[in-house]
Formats: sequence, structure tokens, C-alpha cells
Amino acid sequence: MPSADQTYRDYRIVYLKDDHQAWVWAPGEDLAMINVHQRGEGETFDDLQRKAHEAIDADIDQRAAE
Repeated sequence: MPSADQTYRDYRIVYLKDDHQAWVWAPGEDLAMINVHQRGEGETFDDLQRKAHEAIDADIDQRAAE
């Protein structure tokens, strides 16, 4: 069973709703990022985890470009 709370590249990920949603917090932030990632029909936890990691990677890239 996947962990309900995870860290990836210093971002915090919390999986809710029986691991069907992923909420992400950037380092040092009190509020979650605006996009909540959800598992679609037929998707696995690994698919949800990949979506969360891709969103984090994109956020890091955007912050670096600013």
C-alpha cells in the first residue's frame, strides 16, 4: 500500500480519497498548489504519482525561469 504522505524533490505530496487524489505543497508553503491531481478511470496509483511528479518538475522549471 502506498504511503499517504510523501516527499519528492523537497515538495510534500499527500494522497487522499483512497489514493485517488494528490495534493502538493511547495517547500516552505502553507497552502497546497492550486492543481489537485486525480486518478482517472482505469489509472493506477503509479499513474497518479507520475502526474504529481510531473507537476512538481514543471513547477521547479517555472520557478527557475522566473
